[in-house]
Amino acid sequence: MPPTANAAILDALTGHSVGVERYSEGLVRRMIGLLNNSQADLAKQIAARLAKSGVLGFDPGPVTTQRLTSLLEALRKTNLGMHQAIGQELTSELKAFAGLESAYSEKLLAGALPGDVKLSWNRPAPELLASAVEKLPMVGHTMTQEISLLAESHFDRVIGAVQLGAAEGQSMPQIMRRIIGSAEQSFEDGVFHGNRNHLRTIVRTSTQHAANQARAAFASANADILAGEKWLATLDGRTT
Repeated sequence: MPPTANAAILDALTGHSVGVERYSEGLVRRMIGLLNNSQADLAKQIAARLAKSGVLGFDPGPVTTQRLTSLLEALRKTNLGMHQAIGQELTSELKAFAGLESAYSEKLLAGALPGDVKLSWNRPAPELLASAVEKLPMVGHTMTQEISLLAESHFDRVIGAVQLGAAEGQSMPQIMRRIIGSAEQSFEDGVFHGNRNHLRTIVRTSTQHAANQARAAFASANADILAGEKWLATLDGRTT
């Protein structure tokens, strides 16, 4: 006995979820690559400005404090700019992905019907899908807000490492080790690594969010055809 349309759809979605997971991991690698490049540039700027500002090696006074403040303001701008660039790239990618997921929903449902059954499907407007990706909350925050929070927390940790090192009279290599990490620990003991992990979680969560919103938008646009929707948690990919 051939499977019912619903059973065929479930089987196809189970296989498709594996593809979405692979796409998500590929996107993680791309975004982490962008972050790594940006962090390398940021590290060079920190080292160069620390050497130029002369805030190391002596007790802090008014001049040293002013130089350190100038350094931190410059780093704030660089840090914000690099995270905004990553956020824009991620947003653009997931908007396109949502469109593909919506088209997949149409292809999936149409293919599950008997050959003699032809239905006219409504496609969600691209603007609607883009808005869902960018403006609908994932877990309390939108993707744009998550990237902003990521930038803020990254900056706070970086300046914390710089200020603590300066206060303790540490050398530039010691401060940079706090920020970048050590080769002995595969650079997983520095401030930068925590930011990479946070971004990895955001990308995975936002990818699933985009896929879910695309399917929901397609179902809503075809509410006159679809009687309902069954949610299976086992189709949700991991986010951490």
